[in-house]
Amino acid sequence: MWLRQWSTECQIHNFLQAIPVHKDNQSCINTASGNCNLNNKRMKHVNIQLHFIKEIVQSSQIKLIYTPTDRMLADFLTKSVSKPILTRSLCQLGVLTLEERGDVENQNSEFTSKSSNTQTSTCS
Repeated sequence: MWLRQWSTECQIHNFLQAIPVHKDNQSCINTASGNCNLNNKRMKHVNIQLHFIKEIVQSSQIKLIYTPTDRMLADFLTKSVSKPILTRSLCQLGVLTLEERGDVENQNSEFTSKSSNTQTSTCS
């Protein structure tokens, strides 16, 4: 949001499309989209931040997109995940595991040959 505002003020770039924000919580999407009654007793803790998010969603500056938890690549950065989920996420991000990379002693200098680093990944 800050970058959008700054670039508009500097007349560098005008963002025409909404910024996609992937969420794995449908209640959050419904609340921010205005599909929830904010006068509900459960919503008393809601503060100015929700109203800010609601405003930018309604003005089409961002678009909230539901993405199932198992497809969220950054989950391992924000919460504890199982080893299979961590391995799959790292693989999808292009990070090699230690087994795929191999031992440091057995590798040539990474500066002399880039072809030695092009190994087949076991992503599934």
